[in-house]
Amino acid sequence: MGTIDGLVQFVRASDKARHWGQPTGTRLTALHVDERGTLWVATDRDLMRLVDGHLAVVPLARKQQPHQVESITSDFQGGVWLYDSEAGLLRWNGKQPRPVHLPAEVRQNRVSVTYTDSNGRVWVGFASGGIAVVGGEGQFHLYGTKDGLEAGVYLAICQDGDGTVWLGGTEGLSRFAKGKFVTVRRDNTFPADYVSAIVEDHSRSLWLGTRLGIVRIDKSEFDRALASPSYNAHYSLYDRSDGIAGMPVARSNNRRVIRANDGRLWFVTARGMTVIDPRALQATSVAGPVRIERVVADEQDLHQRPHITLAPGTRSLEIDYTVLDLTSPFKTRFRYRLEGFDRDWIEAGTRRQAFYTNLPSRPYRFRVVAKNNQGPWVETGASWDFSIRPMFYQTAGFYFASATALAFSLWLAWRFRIRQVRKQFTRLLGERVRLSREIHDTLLQGVVGLALQFDALAHDVDGPTPEKKQQFTRVRREIEEYIREARQAIWDLRSPKMHGRDLVQALREAGEHATVSNAISFEFNVSGTPKRCPPNLEEQLLKIGKEAIVNAVHHGQANRICVELQYDDASLTLQVSDDGLGFDPAHVANQGQTHYGLLSMKERAEEVGGGFSIASSIGRGTRVTAVVPMDGHA
Repeated sequence: MGTIDGLVQFVRASDKARHWGQPTGTRLTALHVDERGTLWVATDRDLMRLVDGHLAVVPLARKQQPHQVESITSDFQGGVWLYDSEAGLLRWNGKQPRPVHLPAEVRQNRVSVTYTDSNGRVWVGFASGGIAVVGGEGQFHLYGTKDGLEAGVYLAICQDGDGTVWLGGTEGLSRFAKGKFVTVRRDNTFPADYVSAIVEDHSRSLWLGTRLGIVRIDKSEFDRALASPSYNAHYSLYDRSDGIAGMPVARSNNRRVIRANDGRLWFVTARGMTVIDPRALQATSVAGPVRIERVVADEQDLHQRPHITLAPGTRSLEIDYTVLDLTSPFKTRFRYRLEGFDRDWIEAGTRRQAFYTNLPSRPYRFRVVAKNNQGPWVETGASWDFSIRPMFYQTAGFYFASATALAFSLWLAWRFRIRQVRKQFTRLLGERVRLSREIHDTLLQGVVGLALQFDALAHDVDGPTPEKKQQFTRVRREIEEYIREARQAIWDLRSPKMHGRDLVQALREAGEHATVSNAISFEFNVSGTPKRCPPNLEEQLLKIGKEAIVNAVHHGQANRICVELQYDDASLTLQVSDDGLGFDPAHVANQGQTHYGLLSMKERAEEVGGGFSIASSIGRGTRVTAVVPMDGHA
């Protein structure tokens, strides 16, 4: 081994150190033993090799002499590969070192590691993360992340007894087998954090020098971690608490671990050499008992009592736990689960705290278990039962009251809808009654009369006379009149809506339409300031006015019809008067269902909260008046 004072050799039998003195130069930079057993030594002044127990300087021209050699390896053709931080990668062929022609993408990169495997291939790692492999015939292959090398910058390379090449990087561990690279990156479940040394022991287990310490792991664990990223790998971790001389270091590109012929492993660590005999190690005992030390809810410390009830609306919860461990805290790993919230165990690694936010109100049980990295999980662990009291709006009473209010609201909405439907049905039924009334009073009676006249003509067997011709002419005219009345009744049914017009315009058009073909004088007067009223009110007044006008034309035989609309702040008055035949209102009322028009007008006025009156006498015309309140006008 090389130290600041020179070369030191350990004799296998006694483990006594033999000091070889200081080679030429002020600082030893690299060591290497080739396949022939020759020891190569590089200093900041010369390149030397051990010949017959003595160090001999390799004769090189001064301009070819390397001064900053950081790594040495050899190939099976007798060549020695040197990496000089100033001259780059060189190959000495027995006479002089020559530069190795590298691909452009790594030509300016620093070399991080060199290694020669049992097949004679030279492996060169670069600071960019790439790996170059030079075959026995000089074939040069460059591999990178696209080939599966995803462990960052590679610092250590080792070939095991099966011929598999293992590569340790700053961010994980890679394997090369059957022409393919695969990588497991570091995380809480796989201890490949800054791997700077790799070696295989007699039982085919891998030993890794990492930032956390020296790790022993079975190669099958690599396959399991590769198959499932969440797999919790089993391994053993050794650190200062176990007696190693500091953590493994990566200060140079030299080999940082070797396995001696007796099976012991020699690691370069921060404060000297650490020698491990894997066969003499015993598995660490099972982790100690787990306990919950502290509970903090909304930044308030709680007494960790069983079955505690937290206040409603608790936002944050912190639970601190630990285990009695007199060695190293990095060897104990934890996992926890909040029953009632977590579906599965949460791997916490070495972290000794659990955090939860905005938990729903319900009972919970927090469980935490621990394991030593060489032992099983301590399933007994520790547990803590607690609950969070619900807010008032999360209680069963609130839900019941809300459901009751919702049901009552739905019932009211249903009742309101039924009322609307009934009103619409009543209105439709009124239209049907009016239609039947119109047909009965006009078309049906007229057709019956025509039938009787035709029957009389049929019994008269004499030839046509002037009187009969006049009778036929009169029948034809009556038929035309009944047709006109039928058309008028149909128009009445097709005009129940305002169709975007105001009440004044609609009433004027209705009166003009009803009187234009009858040579009847029509007057329309408006007093006050017209204003828009609720649509239902205007619609009912329109129908009342239209019914009154039609009655004056058809039944009153009026020569003059006058419609008046009077607007004031509290009410709206509609008055339709004519100079027709008139009638006796008391006599009409006693006829029951024979005159539906008057009853229909009264019902329409009452529907909008108004009043209805009729003033008439035989031979003196008729005056219809409807007064409705203006409440709710637009």
